[in-house]
Amino acid sequence: MTDTIYIIHEAVPGNDPRLDPQMEMVGDFWHYQIHKFPANQDIVWKWFHGEQVTENVAKAYKFTSAHENEISVRKSTNIYEELADGSGDTEDLDETKIYYRLTSADQQNCVEFFKTVMRIHVKNHTEENSKTAQALLKLVNQLTSVAACQDLMYDYFDVGFPINNRRKRAPKFNINWI
Repeated sequence: MTDTIYIIHEAVPGNDPRLDPQMEMVGDFWHYQIHKFPANQDIVWKWFHGEQVTENVAKAYKFTSAHENEISVRKSTNIYEELADGSGDTEDLDETKIYYRLTSADQQNCVEFFKTVMRIHVKNHTEENSKTAQALLKLVNQLTSVAACQDLMYDYFDVGFPINNRRKRAPKFNINWI
């Protein structure tokens, strides 16, 4: 058993009185946050309607903007804590842009991160047993690459990435989001 619990859930305000003071935000992506807290405490978190994940999956939010399995970084490093999430603030006019190449483990964790976010979103924002929600979950469960996750998020969740910023969205069916 792990000493720390990691959860992915829809974003809540930082002053939400239901947030336990022992909860620490790890990061965020789209409309979702990642929190961690001690496992040996009786912290109530089910109200988030999120999912518990491993530490490696939780920390994969930094890889969601990867393009061809690379992300921009401020300095060359393989140390996770030194990786900047989001590439927009990594360029300096006086320096060459540096990239971190995702390992196969990073890619797998990022895919699972994406799938978790999409499952939560479908669960919380569609009619529970609708045929389109079930069809979308089937597509989500079949994903195996970061690029495929980004494409599915673009087509069905309207979340853009560098890989798909110049193409039109192409969902095969419509989802009725609630």
